[in-house]
Amino acid sequence: PGGPGTLTHEYLAQALMRPTEDRGEMLKAFFEAATRGVSHDRDDITMILLERSEGTSRFDDTVEQRSRREPAPPQTTQVRLLQGAANGRAFMSIAGTGTWMRSPIFFETAKKLLKRYETLTIDLGACQYLDSTFLGTLHEIVMSKPEAVHLQRVPPEIRALFEELSMQGVLDHAGLTTEPLPEEMEALKRAEEDSSEQAQRVLKAHTILASLSDENREQFRDVVDALRADLGVAEGK
Repeated sequence: PGGPGTLTHEYLAQALMRPTEDRGEMLKAFFEAATRGVSHDRDDITMILLERSEGTSRFDDTVEQRSRREPAPPQTTQVRLLQGAANGRAFMSIAGTGTWMRSPIFFETAKKLLKRYETLTIDLGACQYLDSTFLGTLHEIVMSKPEAVHLQRVPPEIRALFEELSMQGVLDHAGLTTEPLPEEMEALKRAEEDSSEQAQRVLKAHTILASLSDENREQFRDVVDALRADLGVAEGK
């Protein structure tokens, strides 16, 4: 490939002319080339391969006809947010994939817990991925009361995202010790969606990330500028 996170015309032409029987592997290679070195949102990508040939048109999703009748396996990447308390301390856990859609409820719940309890432990042991909005929101929570917020069981891939985005403040609170989670944890109730509130949360999160390094500022500049324009927010606010 030409460069990180890019698919050059030359690379595409060479790959498409290369004989192959496994088109699924070809699409997989395209996806890996397009997302290599990309640390921001990767949860909204669709790739379709069209092939022109003689005869009757057909659709090939690389799945055998027999298996299409079987029920699909349950989704495991959807986020599951839990909260609880034990011995006067608050706990939250993030499992699956955290995206901008659940960032507002995560933010509001964490703020309420920090007002009620002296400490808040955020467990990431079952977390698979966090998009840029969720990462910026997590950074805001940690730095709002750094003496009270602790992260535990941070997977290597999540820690790598912290490092890529210069989230040193969060890394400083990712401890090596692990506190047992309360036996009874309840799921965060999905609040009624407010598009304006969600847009504000996305803007705030990306503004925070952009402030952490020159690389982040360049990476998120277009997102921040577009959201400010949509919301009518002046720069610096």
